[in-house]
Amino acid sequence: MGTRAKICYSRCMSNAKGKIASTLDTVDLAAERRTKAAYPWRFQPGESGNPGGLSKFYWETRRLARDASPAVMARLIELALHADDERVASVCGIGVLDRAGIRPTDYNPSQDQVQPTWDPGSLDPEEREQLKALLAKMVKK
Repeated sequence: MGTRAKICYSRCMSNAKGKIASTLDTVDLAAERRTKAAYPWRFQPGESGNPGGLSKFYWETRRLARDASPAVMARLIELALHADDERVASVCGIGVLDRAGIRPTDYNPSQDQVQPTWDPGSLDPEEREQLKALLAKMVKK
C-alpha cells in the first residue's frame, strides 16, 4: 500500500466507529491509475460515450443520400407513371406525392350523407294526402 493510500485509510479509520470501521477497504490508487493507463478508450463514470452527438457515419450517409436523391426521385416518378404492376405504381405514386408535400384529406362521413332537398313538414294537407296515397300504392305492390 502506497503512502497516499495509507494516509487516506488512516484518516477514514480515525473517524469510523463500530461496524463501519471493520468494513472499509484500503484504496489502491496505483491500481486505479494502471487501469486508466491500460484502457484509455474507456469512458470514465459520468462521461458521455458520444459527447459530440451523432457519429460521422450518420452524416456521411446523409450526404450520400442527398447526392443520390435527384436520380432516385426520377426513377420513383418513372415507376409511378410506367410500372407494369399496378401495386408498384401505386406505392411509387404515394411516395412521390408524400415527398411533394401533398397529403390526402381526412375522410369526413358527414359529406357523404345526402341531405334532403325538400321538407315534408312544409306540405299542405292536400299534398300530404296525395303523398300518402302514392306511398300506399307502392307498399301494396
